Parts: sequence; C-alpha cells; structure tokens
Amino acid sequence: MRLQLPKPSARAVVTLLVAVVLAGCSITPKQISLPIPGKAKDAKVERQKVWDTHKERLVTLREWSMKGKMAVKTAQKGGSATVIWDRDFAKHDVEIYGPFGGGRIRLAEDEFGATLTDNKKNVTIGETAYKLLYQEVGWPVPFDALKYWILGLPIPDVWAEWELNPAGYLGWLRQGGWEITFEDYRDREGIPMPRKIKLSALPGTVNLRFPDGQTSEMLDVKFVVQSIKLSAKKAAKAKTPSG
Repeated sequence: MRLQLPKPSARAVVTLLVAVVLAGCSITPKQISLPIPGKAKDAKVERQKVWDTHKERLVTLREWSMKGKMAVKTAQKGGSATVIWDRDFAKHDVEIYGPFGGGRIRLAEDEFGATLTDNKKNVTIGETAYKLLYQEVGWPVPFDALKYWILGLPIPDVWAEWELNPAGYLGWLRQGGWEITFEDYRDREGIPMPRKIKLSALPGTVNLRFPDGQTSEMLDVKFVVQSIKLSAKKAAKAKTPSG
C-alpha cells in the first residue's frame, strides 16, 4: 500500500519560503557599528591629560618676541595693523604699524605703568597699555589678557570656562568679558600654539565712545601670529614636563 501525502497548498509554500529567508538573515546579520562603551570618556580623559601637561609648559613662558597681524572691528569702523611685541616678564614693548596706528605707535609697560609714543615722538603716560591705546587711538585692545591668550592659555587665577580641541589644546574660551576661539595650532620651538586667535566682546561688556561721537557695543579683535621666538632658557624648561 503506497502512502500518498497531501499536496501542499500555495499558502504553505509561501510560509516556508519566508521562514527560509528569515533563517538566512539570522545566520548572516548585517554589520552595524556600535559605540564602544567608555571610548568617548577615555578620549576626554586623554585630552585632559594632554591639556594639564601643556598648560604647565605655557605658564613658564614669560619671555618671548612675537610678530603678527591684528584687526579690530566695531559696529561702525575697523582697521588693521602689524604688531611686534617683546615680553620680558612684566616688561612689554609693543610696536604697532598700520592704518589705525597712524603710522607707528610704540607702547611700553612695566610694573610702574605705561607709556605711548606716537609717530611724532609725543609721549603719553598712563596706567596700562590697554588704557593708553584706547585713550589716544580709540582701539580697546586687551593687551593685559592677550599676553596669555596668544599662547593659547587662560589668564591664571581668573574665572573662565573653556573647551579643548580634539588634540587636547585650548579651542574655545570665555573669560574677562570676552569669548575667544583658537585655531590653526603650529609648532613653536616644540610647543604647540595657536596661529589664529579671535576675540569677541560679550554683550554688555563694552560701550565704546570714539572722539568723533560714534558709539559701539560690538567689538571683535583678530590676531594672526606670524612668528614667535621664545627665550632659549624658558623654551628648554617648557619642553620638559614637570614631574
């Protein structure tokens, strides 16, 4: 006696084919990239370690010679100049050449005060280079803070908030009424430093009044460091992380 099996229905065949396809998918799943737990946290910790070491190097730099370009812009006007800046601890000698400098201006500052010498050799005495430049030329450039910021360093012992770039160096900073961005890091005698620094006064920070009667609450300062030479002694010390 021959046993005859019932002929499968079309619905049964379709159900079987779907099951086979699903089984095949379960055997060879599609590769999906998932975040590795702790990886982002580890990268943040590593950046912080780089920053801590880098910051220790920068705070030792108190002797250097810098040449760069500076642009100042308010809501009504703007100007640019070449800047040559020599720093020897508390002593600063800044020469400004260009349109808004009226030819050539020299600023000198130490622990006793500051002087401004214009292109006609007239000398004005004041408290700081910042105040003298604003008083005599009308441009409030914060040199007191820039001596740190051009190195990519916040002002020590002054409240600040900042973000580090992927390499572990300063990328963004808010301090002293300014928002600062740091870009295009370059090797400066073995120490990474920003080539471009942009300062924007925070709202309500400045209320500028110029000799011609114009006012402005908007102030941007851009600095491009073309070269910076460090003191040989200080540079050697800065390259060696403190133990």
